[in-house]
This record gives sequence, structure tokens and C-alpha cells, in this order.
Amino acid sequence: MAVVGLQLRDFRCFDEARIALSADGVTVIRGSNGAGKTSVLEAIGWLAAGRSWRASDRSALVRNGTETARIGAELRVKGRVTLVQATVPRQGASRVVLDGQPLRTRRVLAEQLRVVVAAPSDVRLVTDGPAERRGLLDDLLVLRSARAEQARRELERCLRQRGALLQQARGRLDPATLRTLEVWDERLAEAGTLVASMREALASELAAACGPAHSRLAPAAPPLGLRYRRSWDGPLLDALAAAREEDLRRQTTSVGPHRDDLELMLGGRPARSEASQGEQRTIALALRLGAFALLAREDLEPPVLLLDDVFAELDDQRARALVEELPRDGAQVLLTTTTAAPPAVPVTARLRLDRGRVEADAA
Repeated sequence: MAVVGLQLRDFRCFDEARIALSADGVTVIRGSNGAGKTSVLEAIGWLAAGRSWRASDRSALVRNGTETARIGAELRVKGRVTLVQATVPRQGASRVVLDGQPLRTRRVLAEQLRVVVAAPSDVRLVTDGPAERRGLLDDLLVLRSARAEQARRELERCLRQRGALLQQARGRLDPATLRTLEVWDERLAEAGTLVASMREALASELAAACGPAHSRLAPAAPPLGLRYRRSWDGPLLDALAAAREEDLRRQTTSVGPHRDDLELMLGGRPARSEASQGEQRTIALALRLGAFALLAREDLEPPVLLLDDVFAELDDQRARALVEELPRDGAQVLLTTTTAAPPAVPVTARLRLDRGRVEADAA
């Protein structure tokens, strides 16, 4: 699984660019700050996920003075070439086409392009609220299972419908509204229990994968632990009924998978509040390496690994350990840096970016 060609038009700082990429090994993309190297990874990540890990405002992806960004990629999976093209307007819906056919679900593209991104901003997985960590689990679930994607969509639909009903009720529950609320409670309980169960199972797998990676990155650090924590006890349907009065008052759903958390513990201590900044960054990197290991384990071809300036955040010991963690089994790795990559990185190809211009790098 690899991106062997990338075309960008009016994306971030790029007027127009065509970039050829090595199908395996480590490609180092070097450039100064603002040169566009992170934008190359961002474009690939956007194709895979349908959103940017850098910007919540989609208009930030569109070059100043233009209205629509375009991304095209030539993918190679199991010897077969696939073309994916996307238009990203400042306003209105984005459109993705796979081999000339409109993309209906992300799962279809996930069979052609799976990506794991590691970036300095990943520290938010540790420091920010539960939504970041739930997103990590849900992204992995969708990549691994069509059933998980369907369950996640149903959960979101139930939450929207129940939330709209609570707002319409304005704190007063007449018989008709109660009957409708009970229907949505049943649907939410079914979808929510399934999603939570899937997340719990995945959390156990992820713990087994990222724990050893963390130990190799920081051998002197306490062990890393992961635990999925539900926001309710017992059957979800009972918890929704018990919270009904409060939900009516607040006009929102207070229990369910959308309130759950993936707890990160370092030596039994909450990493969010008690780990140092360096420890938090190492934990975040271990989570990404664990996610990569899970996806690579279950697929004949490993996912694409995007590393955005990660060595800049590491001390020498952790940098050497990360080099040892880099896949050496034919996986495609794209690594950005403002300086030369550590000498031990097994580089296959080098590119240099300068204000949207791409050229081979002899350094």
C-alpha cells in the first residue's frame, strides 16, 4: 500500500505540484518552516480520512485567492494502480472520486489507502479531553471494520435525533414525546452498547501494541497502561432512563459512548495530569506506533506511515529508539524535517521543498 504519485492544485501554499514518491522505504521530505512539507503529508492524510489533522476549518486548506483545492493521488495496492481525486471547496461539500466513481463511504477508500499520522500536535491525545482519545479509537475501528463504521454512523444518528427531541421538549415531557424518546433510547442503547464494546476490545489490543513500543522509546519510564472507561454502569438503556430528567433539563444526552474516555496511565498515574511534557509526547508517539502495528498485523500490506517532524521533539535516546521502530518490511514511510534526518534512518529517497516547489534532495 503506497502513494506513488501526488498532485496538488491550490492546496495550502501549492499553486500546482506533481510529486513522485517511492513506493517503499523511508522518503525524507526536507524544507524550511512554511515550505509546504507538512502540507504534502496533510493532503495524503486528508484523502485517507476526509479531514485534516491540522485544521478544523476546511477553508484553511484552500490557497489564498482561490476557491477550491484539488488533491489527486496514484495509489499502488497489491500491484494494482488506483487513482483517487478530491475537490475541497471553501464552502459546500467536498467530493472524492475513486477510479472515476464517486466515493460513497470511507470504507471503500480504506481498502486502498490506510494512513497513520504522527505529528507534534499528537500530544493533544494525552493532554486534551476525552474526544481526542475517542477519535483515535473510532478512526482505527472504521479502518478495520465496515460493521464498526455502520455502528458509529447509527450512534451519531441516534444522538442527533435524541438531542433534537430533548431540545424540542424544552424540559416538558408529554405522553407523545415520552413514547418517541423511549424509541430513540432503545436505538441509542443498542448502537451505543455495540460501539462501546468494540472500543473496549480495541483498547485492549492497542494497549498490547503500544505498551512495548513505549518501553522501547523510554526504557527507564514507568509502564504505559490504557483502560477504556464507560460513562455509565449496567445496561445503557437503564442508564438513559435514570438520566432522563437531567437530560430533559439540560437538553442533551449525558450518558453514552460519546461521554466515554480512554484513560492513559503512566506507572498507574494519570498521564494527562501527572506526566511531564516529554513523557506525554512519548506516550502520544507510542499510541501512533501501536496503531500502525495493529493495522500492519491484520493486512497483507502495511499502512502508509506519515511522520511530521517528529524527531525535532525527541532527545537523542528517543530519536535512536524511534529509528529502530521504523518499519523495514516494505512499508512506505514519509518523514518531514527541517534539517537532515538522523544518520541511522534507512533513507530510500530524498525530496526538498521550497515554497511549494519540489525537487530531488542530494543531502
